[in-house]
Amino acid sequence: MIILAIENEGDREFMMWLYTQFHALLYSEIRKIVRNDWDTEDLLQNVLEKLIDKIPKLREMDRKGMINYLITAAKNTAYNFQRDTKPFKIVVSSTSEKLLPAYKSRKQLAGRSWLRKNYLSMLFL
Repeated sequence: MIILAIENEGDREFMMWLYTQFHALLYSEIRKIVRNDWDTEDLLQNVLEKLIDKIPKLREMDRKGMINYLITAAKNTAYNFQRDTKPFKIVVSSTSEKLLPAYKSRKQLAGRSWLRKNYLSMLFL
């Protein structure tokens, strides 16, 4: 678990408390979006990793504000994952009759500038 790698003892204890208190809540919020237990566990670890940088901010929050912050972080991480792993449709260009390559995610499309310029509107039908 990423929490054990925190060097500061006080920060490590705070993150352990945060994990024990809100693990079920964060897990359920992520699971509602990704609907896969393996991905949910991975994303929960990603959320915790991001929260390590926010420990001073989290310590200053009241319980209600902290819960809202945690839920928002969990949901945004899950939505970003969904966006980045969404499969594309394969389409045929009517102008050149070339079959476009099958990209499994939007990240694979990054760097394919000619494809983005010419066919982006057709990919997201």
